[in-house]
Amino acid sequence: MRDLNKYNFESPRIEGNLISGVINNEENGILTLSIPYNDGWKCFVDGEKRNTLKVNGIFTGIELTKGKHNIIFEFSVPFLSESFYILLFSLMISMGIVFYKKCLAKKRFFSKNC
Repeated sequence: MRDLNKYNFESPRIEGNLISGVINNEENGILTLSIPYNDGWKCFVDGEKRNTLKVNGIFTGIELTKGKHNIIFEFSVPFLSESFYILLFSLMISMGIVFYKKCLAKKRFFSKNC
């Protein structure tokens, strides 16, 4: 059991959607965080982007080589920007439909006031 916690983050920082810290491990291994795995996590080890792993079926982890590493985990909600554009497009269509129906109801569809 002691081997599981052999290497830990030194001076961990949590700021908003970022988790960062330094780890110095004496052998290759997998760093496992007690954070549920989600596709929104991005990881950077010593400035290089790394793929996150699903560890034990639920947790987030990354493979590390022997040595000292600066690690940054960043979370962004998957498909957030795409959802915003879909919402914006839907609102524009809805407003167009309302405006079109309003003009038709007043029978002034081709007049200057529409």
